[in-house]
Amino acid sequence: MLEILTSTSAVGLFFSGNNLKIANISSDKGIPKITEVKTLDLANVKRLDIPNDQAILVSSLSARDVLVRSLQIKLTKKKDVDAVLTFQAEPLVPFPIEESILESIEISQTKSSTNLTILAVKKELIQSHIEALQKLDIDPEVVSTSPVALATFANALSSPSSGLPTLILHFGMDETLCILAEKGKLLAEHAIPLGLSVAVEALGSDKSISDVDFSSGNLEKMPTLHQFVIRLKQEVSRAIFALVKQHKGENIAKVLLTGHGASLNGIETIFSDGLHVEISRPEPQFGQTSEILQEYAIPIGLALDSMAGEDPAINFRKAELAYGDPWKRIKFPLLCYFGASIVIAFVLYFMGNAWIESRFDHVKENYSRLLKAIEKPYSSFENDFLEKNPYETSPPLRDMTTGQLMGRLDLLQNMILKSPNTFQLLPDTPRVSDVLAWLAKHPLVADESTGKPLLNIKNFQYVMVKRPDAKKKNEKYRVKVEIEFSSDIPKLAREFHDALIAPNDIVDPKGEVKWTSSGDIYRTSFYLRNRTPKRRKSL
Repeated sequence: MLEILTSTSAVGLFFSGNNLKIANISSDKGIPKITEVKTLDLANVKRLDIPNDQAILVSSLSARDVLVRSLQIKLTKKKDVDAVLTFQAEPLVPFPIEESILESIEISQTKSSTNLTILAVKKELIQSHIEALQKLDIDPEVVSTSPVALATFANALSSPSSGLPTLILHFGMDETLCILAEKGKLLAEHAIPLGLSVAVEALGSDKSISDVDFSSGNLEKMPTLHQFVIRLKQEVSRAIFALVKQHKGENIAKVLLTGHGASLNGIETIFSDGLHVEISRPEPQFGQTSEILQEYAIPIGLALDSMAGEDPAINFRKAELAYGDPWKRIKFPLLCYFGASIVIAFVLYFMGNAWIESRFDHVKENYSRLLKAIEKPYSSFENDFLEKNPYETSPPLRDMTTGQLMGRLDLLQNMILKSPNTFQLLPDTPRVSDVLAWLAKHPLVADESTGKPLLNIKNFQYVMVKRPDAKKKNEKYRVKVEIEFSSDIPKLAREFHDALIAPNDIVDPKGEVKWTSSGDIYRTSFYLRNRTPKRRKSL
C-alpha cells in the first residue's frame, strides 16, 4: 500500500453530538501550532469549511466502536510480529477477524517478547463512518480513534516522562472515556455511554448546565442530575480500578481532565473518588487557552498524530477501505496552479460583469418599488420627466442605461425634497380584541375541544407606550401587554411561556418577554408586533 505523503499541516475531525469539531494544526520547523479550532453544525457542514485543502484529514471512530486489548507475542522482530499478529489476536476479537481491520501499537519489548496494544474494528463500521463524512463532501485520509488521539494529546502536553502511565478522563458530549497511556501510547481504555448531553437532559431545559456547581452539596435539589452524577461516579471508579488492575496496579503519574464538559464548575469532584493523584487540566499551549485545549483535545490529538515526518499511530483505512488518492499532493502542481489562475481570472471577469448587471437590475427594482411607494405610476412619472427634459426618450425600464436612470433619480429626489413630511397616524399593531381572540383560541389557554379554560387570566393590561407625533415623526408604535394568570399545572404555564417566545403573529420577537411567578400566580409582559409602514415623504 502506498503511504500517504506527508504534509506540513493536518486537520482533526471529530463527531460530537450533532456537531463536527475541527482542529487545524500546522508545523513550522517541526514545532506544531494550532492555527484554527471550530465547531460546525452537521446540518450545515460542507467541504469548504475544512480549513486547509492540502492538509491531511484525520477523522475519529467512536471509542465504543473499537475493541482495545493487550497482547504479548513471543517475538521481537517487527516483521515476525506483523506476520503472526492476526493469528495471535484472533482469540481476543469477538467477531470474525476477516471482517475487521486490525491495528497494533508497540508498547515495550523484552529480550524475548513484544508487548502490544491491539485495536480491532468491524469493516462495516469504518465504511459507515467514511460514508457519513463523504455525505458532507469530506474524504478522510486517516481514520483513527479517540483513545489514541487522547494519548497523543496528553503526551504533547507532558513534561519529561517519569516512566509512569497517565490517566486521561475525557468528559465528552456523547460519552466519558477513561484512558491509560504512557509516552503517547495507548495502554487501555474504557468507554462509558454517559456524556454531557445526558447531564443536560437530566438537568432540564429551564436551567443551564454551566450554572451548576458539581462540587457543592446542592445537587440533591436536582434529583435527576444527582442520580446521573452518582451513576457516573460509580462507572468511572469501576473503570479506573479495572484499568489500573489490568496493568498490575502501576502508580499513575498524573490525571488529565479533558472534554467538552471538563470546564464545568467542580466537575473534577465526580472523577476524583479513589484517586491519589490530583486531577490536572491542560496548561495553555500551542497558542490556545486551557479551555480550548480541553474541548478540542480529540481533534487536536488526531491532527498531532498525523503531522509531517511521522506515520499515524493508527489508521483503519486499509485494504479495500484504503484512501483512494494518497499521491494527490504531487500531481501536476504547476499545471494545477496555472490552470487555477486562468480559471480564477475568467471566473472573476464573468462574475464581476454578472455582479454589476445584477446590482444594476437591483437598482431598477428599487426604483420601481419607490415609484409604487410614493403612489406615482411609472407612465405618469415618465411624462413629468419628458416635460422637463424634452430631448430625452422614454425606453422600457429593463432597457434603461445608467445615465437615463440617474436623470430620473435626480428628478425624483428633487420632488421628494420639496414635498411635506408626514407620519403614520393609524397604528398597525394588534388591537385589544385581536390579542384577546388570540388568547381565547390558544391551545394552552383554553381546551380546543371543550372550550374549558386551562389558564385563569386574572388581570390584562394593554398599554401603548410609544407612538409618533409631530416632534417624533420617526417614532414607532409600541404596545405592551401585561397578563396575570393562575394555573394549577406549572408545566402548562412553562409551555405558555415557551409559546410566547416562539414565533407567532402577536408577540414581537425583538421585544423582551418578561416572566415572574409566585406560587400558582404567573405574570408576563411582552410587546406586540408592529407592522406600521415606515414614514415616507408625500409628493
